[in-house]
Amino acid sequence: MKKVFVFIFSLMAISVYARKIEIGIKGLLTVPETPVPIECEFDEKWFGQKSSFEYNHNIARIACIMAANAYDDPKRDGNAVYGTYNSLGIEKKDIFIHYDIDYKDNHGNNQAAFSFARKGNIVFVVIRGTPLSANEWISNLNISDSTKSETTFHEGFMTSTDYVISYFNKYIQENKINTKETYFLVTGHSRGAAISNLFAAYLSTKENFDTSKIYAYTFATPNVTISECAHNERFGFIWNIENAEDIVQSVPPEYKTWKYKKFGKTKIFVDRCNTDKNRYDEYFYPKMNEYFVKFIERDYEPFKIGPFLPSQFARIFCTLEPNIEDYYGKIGLRKTEPIFNKIFPETNQEENKINNENKDDESDENDVGLIASAKKAFADMHACETYLSWMLAIDGDELFSTLGSSQIVFNGSGNLAVFDKDNKMLAQIFDGFTRYTSLNAPIGAYSIFGKTVISLPANEDFYIVFQKNSVIPTPLKISLERYDERGILKEEGDFNKFYMGIGKSRSFKSEKGDLKGTQIITQQQKSINELSNGLHFYLSPDFSFTTQNDISFGLNIGTRIIHATIFYTPSILKSDEILSFGIANQTNIFWRFYLHSGILMNIDFIHDKEKSFSAFSNLAFQPRHRFQLFSGPEYNITNKNLNFRFGIKL
Repeated sequence: MKKVFVFIFSLMAISVYARKIEIGIKGLLTVPETPVPIECEFDEKWFGQKSSFEYNHNIARIACIMAANAYDDPKRDGNAVYGTYNSLGIEKKDIFIHYDIDYKDNHGNNQAAFSFARKGNIVFVVIRGTPLSANEWISNLNISDSTKSETTFHEGFMTSTDYVISYFNKYIQENKINTKETYFLVTGHSRGAAISNLFAAYLSTKENFDTSKIYAYTFATPNVTISECAHNERFGFIWNIENAEDIVQSVPPEYKTWKYKKFGKTKIFVDRCNTDKNRYDEYFYPKMNEYFVKFIERDYEPFKIGPFLPSQFARIFCTLEPNIEDYYGKIGLRKTEPIFNKIFPETNQEENKINNENKDDESDENDVGLIASAKKAFADMHACETYLSWMLAIDGDELFSTLGSSQIVFNGSGNLAVFDKDNKMLAQIFDGFTRYTSLNAPIGAYSIFGKTVISLPANEDFYIVFQKNSVIPTPLKISLERYDERGILKEEGDFNKFYMGIGKSRSFKSEKGDLKGTQIITQQQKSINELSNGLHFYLSPDFSFTTQNDISFGLNIGTRIIHATIFYTPSILKSDEILSFGIANQTNIFWRFYLHSGILMNIDFIHDKEKSFSAFSNLAFQPRHRFQLFSGPEYNITNKNLNFRFGIKL
């Protein structure tokens, strides 16, 4: 009886402390013209119940609502900026709004829209993310415009933070706020999150602020600093909440020579790769999608490959731009600024109206399959509505994951395939090149710079099979990299060489993202037959010329083991017009070298369709998938005539 009484009393206490409120949501991509009403809880007593160094999902939810609604225009009737504050019981006289920005003043593009509000002993600091204008996008690119060399802080974000701080200090003084006795909620999404992160870190350096009373919750936070102390416990009151599939939270990168990071702790949403896949499909996704549909009026489109996309963006970015100096070089990515001026108008906020026409992608009606899905997924990975949907739908004890992942780096021109435990093929690589139409979640893969990179989520097991049907055994190099839940590289393994030849294939098993020892398997297995390069459909056009001044256009159709080959030699340099067709074979000799040979029947249309037979054999070098340079002899058996052919295959 006592336990029942305690339980009832607890419920009554909760109902007293947390009151139900309705807030209208109008984020950057929200489709309905008027704010979408959602019900949530709010209570001022949340602040102070626990230290800000402990994660509080109730406060984080309110912060995310504010960060999303910060994108709305405060001048619009029924706007969500004032609407949020009104729902929290804050009077208009206690709200300070700064959204009228002149990008032509001394601060230039390095500014931000924001609002401050006060309710009792709580001060809210809400910073807007990047609007639909070029100016603040260009500020996002400003890693170090003034020095064009590595500096402690991202210059565009830090300068904008200083801009907000100047207004904040004035606000504190004019309102005679006792900062030691006041609770602060600091929040923002995307660019607003980066500025919020730096803003909160700044407050921690001031003796007149108590960091245990500063609740900083940021969403989709880009990296802001190279400071080695960014993850020190002193910044543990800053909570960066991220979607691992979101590229924005990983730039500028934290990868090898690039050391950018963010202050505080990071929490990663559950996704298809870091939690039980059935629970994700049956519970997490449906609950989140209920909110997402309210805001965007369509289903949420995840990539379902975890942090693979952001981690590979970092890999490619750092390969193209090994350091800050290269970023600002003649062909550096900083030169992409004109693109933003073309995409977005360079205007003041008054002219930067966000309307449904800008947000609705009408071209989706003409897109099909993977293209339309990918376009939506790129928008959804970073949308403030995505973050808010997750925050509203799932409680804090279920929403986040700490499970990392692994990636295989595959060097060479061999073949590789990934299978799930039911022997379903999830990815295929032929001649060292990814067949993108073969990819199935949760496996991600791509080929670039002579490498193929394949993701291996740690929430399920996979089988990897690889081979190289070469006459002389050819080394294939494979290494394993381990990443944390954020997609940050933690361990880079050495390359292992496997010498492969005709009739030999190897497989290994990935258990929880870790590779178990390889074993030789037989060519007769079903999975190897599917993988076999020799049996794969082969369609290859070519262009060649001979030492007898012939220019030919060819086509090879079939498999590499046996295929039809056709040559058409028009009468360009000679008086002959010849059509040749026959049967040929292409065999891998070693590494990227192939032997292509066959027998042809030739028909000369200029000379009464005179027929002849010839045999050819050429050596081909394949620098990349399917592209080959070849040369070799061709002997006309009928006319006893020898010439050499040189050309390219595609």
